[in-house]
Amino acid sequence: MPGLQTQKCRIMSHKHQLFLFLSILLTILLTDIFLFSLLAGQLDALAFILLALIPILTGWLLGMRMGIIFGGLCAFMPIIIGFQTNSFSGIILGTAVIIRGMVSGRLKELIDRVYKENEGIKTLKDENRKIHSQLDQARKMESIGILAGGIAHDFNNILAAIMGHVEIAQLNTSSDHPLYQNLTQILQATYRAKDLVQQILTFCRQTEDQMQPVQFNQVIKEVLRLLRASLPSTVEIRSNIENGTGVVLADPTRIHQVLMNLCTNSLHSMEEKGGTLEISLADIEIESGGIDHVDGLRPGQYVQLSVNDTGHGIDPAIMNKIFDPYFTTKAKGKGTGMGLTVVNEIIKNHHGAIQVLSQVDEGTTFHLYFPRVEAEVVAEVQVPEQAPTGNERILFVDDEKDLVDMVKRILEHLGYQTLARTDSIEALETFRELPNDFDLIITDMTMPNMTGDILSEEIKKIRSDIPIILCSGFSPLINKEKAQNLGIKNILMKPLAINDLAKAVRNALDTP
Repeated sequence: MPGLQTQKCRIMSHKHQLFLFLSILLTILLTDIFLFSLLAGQLDALAFILLALIPILTGWLLGMRMGIIFGGLCAFMPIIIGFQTNSFSGIILGTAVIIRGMVSGRLKELIDRVYKENEGIKTLKDENRKIHSQLDQARKMESIGILAGGIAHDFNNILAAIMGHVEIAQLNTSSDHPLYQNLTQILQATYRAKDLVQQILTFCRQTEDQMQPVQFNQVIKEVLRLLRASLPSTVEIRSNIENGTGVVLADPTRIHQVLMNLCTNSLHSMEEKGGTLEISLADIEIESGGIDHVDGLRPGQYVQLSVNDTGHGIDPAIMNKIFDPYFTTKAKGKGTGMGLTVVNEIIKNHHGAIQVLSQVDEGTTFHLYFPRVEAEVVAEVQVPEQAPTGNERILFVDDEKDLVDMVKRILEHLGYQTLARTDSIEALETFRELPNDFDLIITDMTMPNMTGDILSEEIKKIRSDIPIILCSGFSPLINKEKAQNLGIKNILMKPLAINDLAKAVRNALDTP
């Protein structure tokens, strides 16, 4: 650290000056003893001691300038004696008294500077440790991001296979069959797993939040429904969300994640003795005074989302660490230390703030503040819809054989004539030989030998009007802008539901 090195050099310089002035002061004191022996008849011991101590004490206590002034006053006596006796000893002693005051004051200044700069070095060292800690943390987060991106593709391929086979099974099962409900539950679990992957990628800043006008009521109801399914009998859940009707610009999936993390923490804190978990919602106005212990909230209209529990509370000694990555008080295997870190990150991305109130053995309350917006919420109406079908010819390319077989079955179920390939180079050769035998290309992005974007580019060189859909579990190499430049109709993120795939295929075929 350059600042730390500079500070150390300055301290070394001051120490050299201290040594010099101490040497001068010692020399003056030795000289005083010699001169006192010469002036023994004219100056008694008490007067000599006063002459020695007054300028030293004055310089030490009041500084170099006052030391020189008092030294000059004290020097008056020996100088007069020197003139009366025609002796240089008195004059030299008087001069030494003045110098003594100056040296004493300068010594004090140097000692004060060394002390202050030593404190500065301690502060710089603390800051240095914090910077190194933050750098280590940034490296850890970068590693997590790389790991998350690496596993997202493979994990989403696994989910795609599960989701596809379950949907195929549902197509062949009557809705009143006992197994149909089990298949539905499996399907819902895969959707939650898909959202979880997206949340991990969002936290690692590899995907963007999908902001839209949202009322939190429906999100809270969904969270409560999930929590009640696994709630221990010793915990009671209450909700007070009727008063919170304000609209917030938010990503519903992120808000769902925030609530699940906070509620899960609350349930853990009450698992031994039980208690009450309450979620409340309110529209509030924050005035110019702000809210205690909450930074960054400007005056205005806010939605306050609160999660309160009657658990064991948070120890004040660790309150300032609860949002730190990897910090956890849970037993091994019960917590990763990332839950509240994720919550904090999401709230910041929504331009909100968090207030934490807690008492040991009484409980904890998290107040979340989100800026309200004037916008209309478009209600999502879940209407069962028939997946669009067709009879066009599709070339499907993916290096995962199980996934290829499953998607081929789905496309054929939808009426399409489908030729599947597990090798991108082989797929390119097939298209090169029969360019007019296909109406649509669906290709995976991450494949050995040739990635989906390069395959798409080569196919477009052969036949520029062929529509292409690019599928990806996750890839940082492709985005919507690049896909548009390559002439790709759509990018679909795995895993895909049958309806989503069917609509994307129909849209790509029907849109010029």
